[in-house]
Amino acid sequence: MSPLFTEDRVSPLDRVLGLRGVLSEFSIRLIRQNMRLAFRNARAGLPAEEVAILQRAIDDFFSLPSLPNALYVAVSFGYADLPVSKAFSVVFDKADPSRTVATQCVLRAVINEWTPIAMDGIPHEHRTVCVFDLPQGIPYLVLTLPEVTYPTGTGIEEKLFLSNQETWELRNRL
Repeated sequence: MSPLFTEDRVSPLDRVLGLRGVLSEFSIRLIRQNMRLAFRNARAGLPAEEVAILQRAIDDFFSLPSLPNALYVAVSFGYADLPVSKAFSVVFDKADPSRTVATQCVLRAVINEWTPIAMDGIPHEHRTVCVFDLPQGIPYLVLTLPEVTYPTGTGIEEKLFLSNQETWELRNRL
C-alpha cells in the first residue's frame, strides 16, 4: 500500500478504528470461496499496477497461517491509510471508554467491504472487513460485538474502538 493519507496527518486524538461486528462463519466461508472469482471478474477494469497489488494481497490472504485467535471484523471508516501489519494495543467501548482492555491486536488482512477481494491495507475513509490476530486471546469486550453478515449492512454502527495507548489516554482525559 502506498499510503496517500498517512496516519501522521491525523490528530492522535482521532486515531481510532471503529469495530462494527464480527463476521459469521458463513460469511467467512463466502468470502474465501468467492475471492478468486471476484478478482477475475474485476481485473478487466483495473490498471495493471493495481492488479499486481491486489494479486499479492490475495496471495498473502490465502497464505495466512492458521491463527488461533483470529477474528474477521466489520470495520468502520479508516481514519488513515493503514497497512496490513498495523498493530493496536487498546480496545474500548465507544459509549463508555472506561470499559477498556489492553491487548495486542494486529491487522493481518483487509477485504473490500462489498466485493470479496483482499487489499493491501485499509483505505482512508472506507469501510472494510479486517482479519485481526489477537495473540493474547480474544478480550471479553470484543466478544460483545454483534455477529454480522457479508456484505455488512449500512445500519450497523461501530460499537468499539481500537487505538494505541497514547490515543486512548488522550481521549480518556476529555
